Amino acid sequence: MDPAGAPTVAEQSGDSVKGYQRIKAGDGTDAERFLAFRLSDSNSTKDTSFTTSLWLDSQDTGIAAPVVVEDDDAQIAYSGKWTKESDPSASGGTIHTATTKGASATFKFNGTGIRYLSASSTDFGKVQVQVDDRPAQVVNAWTSSNQNKPSQVVLADVQNLDPGEHTITVTALGEKADPSGGTTVSVDAFQVTKAPDSRTAGGEEHKVGWSRIPQTKGAKLHLHGRDAIALTANFDIAGNRVGYTTAQLFAAPQPSANGVVQYLMGVEGDPAEIVIRAKSEPSIVAPEGVTKSWNAEKGELLLSWTTKAQPQDIVVNGDGQPLTLRAISRDYAANVWQVYDGNRPVTVEGADLVRGAKYDGRTLHLNGSMSKPATLRVVADGMDSWTWNGTATSGAVPGPKQVEAPELEWHTTTGAPEANPKFDVGGWKIADSTRADNSRQGPGPHQGVVLDSNHYGFFEGDVWYRASYTAAGSKITLQGNGGSGVPAHGRNPAFGQVWANGKYVGAFAADGSSQSLTLPVSAGDQVELAVLVHNLGQNLDWNDDGLSRQNRGLYDADLNSSGAVTWRIQGAGDPTGNADLARTMYNNGGLYGERAGWYLPGYPISDWAEASSFAPTEAGLNWYASDFTLDVPEGQDQAYEVQITPNGGIPNDHSQVTIFVNGWNTGVYIGDIGPQTKFTIPAQFLNLRGTNRLTVAVASKTAGAGPKGIDVVPTTATTGSVIGAQNEAPSYPKRSIEGKVSSSQVDPGAEVRAESTIASPHLIRGDRLGSGELVRIEYLWGDGSQPTSTPTHAYSAAGTYDVTAVARDSVSGQKLAQAVIGRVTVGGTSSEPSSPTPSSPVSSQTPSSPVSSPTAEQTTQGAQRPPSSPDTNPSKVVPTSLPRTGA
Repeated sequence: MDPAGAPTVAEQSGDSVKGYQRIKAGDGTDAERFLAFRLSDSNSTKDTSFTTSLWLDSQDTGIAAPVVVEDDDAQIAYSGKWTKESDPSASGGTIHTATTKGASATFKFNGTGIRYLSASSTDFGKVQVQVDDRPAQVVNAWTSSNQNKPSQVVLADVQNLDPGEHTITVTALGEKADPSGGTTVSVDAFQVTKAPDSRTAGGEEHKVGWSRIPQTKGAKLHLHGRDAIALTANFDIAGNRVGYTTAQLFAAPQPSANGVVQYLMGVEGDPAEIVIRAKSEPSIVAPEGVTKSWNAEKGELLLSWTTKAQPQDIVVNGDGQPLTLRAISRDYAANVWQVYDGNRPVTVEGADLVRGAKYDGRTLHLNGSMSKPATLRVVADGMDSWTWNGTATSGAVPGPKQVEAPELEWHTTTGAPEANPKFDVGGWKIADSTRADNSRQGPGPHQGVVLDSNHYGFFEGDVWYRASYTAAGSKITLQGNGGSGVPAHGRNPAFGQVWANGKYVGAFAADGSSQSLTLPVSAGDQVELAVLVHNLGQNLDWNDDGLSRQNRGLYDADLNSSGAVTWRIQGAGDPTGNADLARTMYNNGGLYGERAGWYLPGYPISDWAEASSFAPTEAGLNWYASDFTLDVPEGQDQAYEVQITPNGGIPNDHSQVTIFVNGWNTGVYIGDIGPQTKFTIPAQFLNLRGTNRLTVAVASKTAGAGPKGIDVVPTTATTGSVIGAQNEAPSYPKRSIEGKVSSSQVDPGAEVRAESTIASPHLIRGDRLGSGELVRIEYLWGDGSQPTSTPTHAYSAAGTYDVTAVARDSVSGQKLAQAVIGRVTVGGTSSEPSSPTPSSPVSSQTPSSPVSSPTAEQTTQGAQRPPSSPDTNPSKVVPTSLPRTGA
């Protein structure tokens, strides 16, 4: 179809309406036409009504295109201080701007309407618009961000003026539209609407058409806010000629056993009408409320009705095939589907989704999805019976089976060992660069070194800093940026946490501003300052204004120090994502639990403490994990989400929760900003018929801060769905120990030495806690003595003893693997060392043996859990393991 003149808009009530028209070329007065209408301001939510006209003997409508008067036209009289500026996005390439109160622009025009066009920006203020002696409007073109801002906005649209001369005046008020903005106003252009002539175009009088649509007295066309409507004219339905319809055609004509069905859609409560042309008056069978009017002179039948919630069938027997006009509402149409078997259409009413149709003789096989039981209606030709997802039915189809929320049994461990001054950071990167990749990343004026985490290759997630120095005082200032640049009505959520010599100091806003804190130190004290910045990703940069080059982590710090300061930094253990190509670099940051693999399925948690609350008595960082089992019926698409209940409600829960489902980062909850508390779990993250792992890292800004509850909740479900397989991604690598003892036979009191190694790879490297490895080895000598990390032991009593090596996470105390590495007989003749004995890996379902806990300085150890089925696995294991990563 070819573009044609815009259709007329008359009897308008509400906002300004914009119309469009297309005409099929070459058919004269028989040409098919398409008309569409929307609100000129596509963001307006105002209900609007109007009428239009349609003449079939012209490709124009009798309405002239608006006359555009640019900002630099001599017809516009400017008063006060205005500045002409170049703007490539403006109507004519320039705009006039003013900022001072009283500056005005006056334009006299001849027509029936006027539009005032302006540029927009974050610094725009209020402007008054007045047409003739009508009440003045106060409007503005302020935007919350210059990213994706509209290049042009219609600030005033005044139509339906009496034909003749009018005056529009725009006046700067010198007032801000938003506290963050300025007082700028602009003139881009004026658009003048000339008087339409509904009976003529190009000097020719129209004879074929309608001067007012709808024709029904008192009826109008309706636009409901952010909305559009489409009218179709001059077309055939199964040999029946349609003049026009104000109800929207929905789907193609559907052949049926009783003729042809055409669906017509409208908004419930709105009037609708259709004109059918015929040589003689058609016979009509219609429900109550449908009116008809036959114009014998024109050979036109006007049918009108009000759209209702339930369908209305209007049966027309005219010049063509028997025609059923099935009038439906938009809401009803949401569950009406037309699918094809080859070129044979089939229409199904009442289904959430119809995927396909296939005829087998006179049996029709349909497949689709339902979110609840329902009775379907099928309209098709050549059908005696039909099936739904393989089951014969006459209409009733089942919905999904109900599933219950899984029970969660939480275990917890502390998760900020880096705050301990004994935590050896010798393997961390030294932050001593004096030149950044760009000026936004530093160096800051106080430290003189670049602290930006991007500069040191840590691009995503949380990042740790350690500063070693001598204090000259207790007050310090930190300037961090974990994410900023939200719209003016929002709040930057990123923050950092601070420890001094192992004592928690508090949290600070990491929004780019300087934040003051007081440390529990005195002048002359040696300080080990630990700072954890919770980065929340990088900025977008729609306008190339540098936002994507902002720093992350710390920018600068005034430490009130004496002498030199040594800075070190540690971020994600796998900052480029090469070790986990499924989840990629965006999945993890630099928390110890992330670098050590606590978030991964398969990490054993049997030695973590049982948890009854997510609100710890001390501020800091804690990890929580729970396995849960799902049993979703085959063929059912069941959605789940993590639901977090704020403690005291948002914004009173001063905590942040990073969520991992089977190792996949599923979102970040921010309890004192929010408002998100529900996090959809992508279906491919889950084992829908097996064991899963939910792990969360809770950063508590203050003591007692943390969610009231964290649950996995089933939400929507549908039947007949195509279920994708669970994503393949690495699990926690199986650990094993190999070792030997120095002698298999010794005399009482003689020393036995054990040697052992962990055969499977570490997840991280370079970090130490005191003198212990991140994964440390304990020995159980089999004689009732306490476990020890010392690899030597002297037996006092004769007997035969198994020597067992146990590998533990040095921070959480969790047992990762154990093996009997030798057997020692005390008493008798000495022999050669026993042969190495391979171990069995320890899974998350295997309880630990009763051994004593490591020191509190090294770990937090909790209760054991009962064993469960050893053949369940929360995630598919890729035949590769995560290598050592980190500094």
